[in-house]
Amino acid sequence: MKTINIIRDFEDKDLVIDSLEEIDERYFHINGLCPISLKEDVLSIALTESFSNLRLIENIKKTLQKKTRLFKTDSDQMISLKKDIFSSLTSKKKIELNTFSEHSCIAPIAENLALFTGGLSEIVKTVNRIIIQGYRENATDIHIQNMKDSVIVRYRIDGLLYDSIHFNTNMYEKLITRFKVMSRLDIAETRLPQSGRTTVRIDDKAINLRVSTLPTRTGEKISLRFLYGTHDLLSIKDLGMNKDQIDSFANHMSVGKGIFIIGGPTGTGKTTTLYSILQKLNDGSKNIITLEDPAEIEIGCGITQVQVNNSFGISFSEGIRAILRHDPDIIFIGEIRDRTSAQAAFEAALTGHLVLTTVHMPTIPDIVERLYQLEIDPLNITSSVIGVGTQRLVRKLCTGCSQKIKPSSTAKRFFADFELNIEYDFSATGCAACNNRGYKGRTGIFDNRYIDDENLISYFMNRGKNIKRKDKYIELAKESFNAIHKGITNSEEIIRSLW
Repeated sequence: MKTINIIRDFEDKDLVIDSLEEIDERYFHINGLCPISLKEDVLSIALTESFSNLRLIENIKKTLQKKTRLFKTDSDQMISLKKDIFSSLTSKKKIELNTFSEHSCIAPIAENLALFTGGLSEIVKTVNRIIIQGYRENATDIHIQNMKDSVIVRYRIDGLLYDSIHFNTNMYEKLITRFKVMSRLDIAETRLPQSGRTTVRIDDKAINLRVSTLPTRTGEKISLRFLYGTHDLLSIKDLGMNKDQIDSFANHMSVGKGIFIIGGPTGTGKTTTLYSILQKLNDGSKNIITLEDPAEIEIGCGITQVQVNNSFGISFSEGIRAILRHDPDIIFIGEIRDRTSAQAAFEAALTGHLVLTTVHMPTIPDIVERLYQLEIDPLNITSSVIGVGTQRLVRKLCTGCSQKIKPSSTAKRFFADFELNIEYDFSATGCAACNNRGYKGRTGIFDNRYIDDENLISYFMNRGKNIKRKDKYIELAKESFNAIHKGITNSEEIIRSLW
């Protein structure tokens, strides 16, 4: 078994502060180490006798491509060293950090750490470019993966992944380490998944990122999720609902009690829709509390957000019960996952609260059937449900290059199944404005039914069963047909998204 090889005890002559200007000493400090000198290809590090993380030392050597010499100190010496080095180097690096922010457009906020200073290293500039490009193209996610012959960077834009950048494999470990350092993950841990967060500034705007690692056969995969803040949330009008849908929604929400459930596949904007609804309802006169897993986006002032934490006993069901002791008017439950959480949600709705929640079912009849599968009392369902909705996200045509065309035979057959006659369609041609994708941005397609809707009543009477596929999707198909008629999207995108 390998052990840490100590050269000897630390002496004052070993410290050469001026040689450390290309190292960010804060990263070492947070991991219980202290860099004391850098001469050519040898980095000298002080550590206490209790330090035992050999893998961290090996990772530092590999990342910095330096040899290391290790010196032993006691606890008092370590505290004194850190204080002297940090105070000395901080003043020298102020100019460099300002230059970093000014020239590269992106800089870590607060105490994001790096193995290198400011923006002077090539790997820092490369990571900056990866993040900036994703932000500029309105990506929701960035995926970085090591393949056999290259490192691939892919962006999820408008719901689809696009290959964007390829690096040589010798960049892989440097990229992984930089992202780990930014999000305060353990750079020495490569065998377990990790998750962290960081905040960067682009164009004087603070952007939150969730950073996750996943061990794979070819090394760790890095995924970044842009966590846009309150100022990025859409209003109800911008979601894609038409005027009748907005008015109907407002009328039924004004009741102030009951439960409204939104369904749809993963990634169809259910949570975004409910966030927009909460912002609309947040007029300062109501106590609004959310229960989410996870609570990643700050919705806004006046809304209390609670995160599920099963390891500490805060499950959805326990969280709902706790929230009810805080006099809420409106409760948002991130997702109904099981019988216990479903029953707790309906109990809250029955006791005079307005409950908003989601469920992973594709259509309204499927949602109704799911409620009965969860063994919710039929009387509770009919007496507390004020509405059920489902939605899809479709890409919008680029207004700079879309062209009206004749519909394909596939499009004609698709809409004919719903007794709709499509007379024209649109092509997604592609131009510089949309990076030759033909689409730019997304909008929602909605089917919302309320308790006074005859179809919804019949679904409850049949428990959501024995409904033809055509009838399940008819309203989504009609709304999609209208979106094509207005030139918002095309049949190719509707067929891809609806099924």
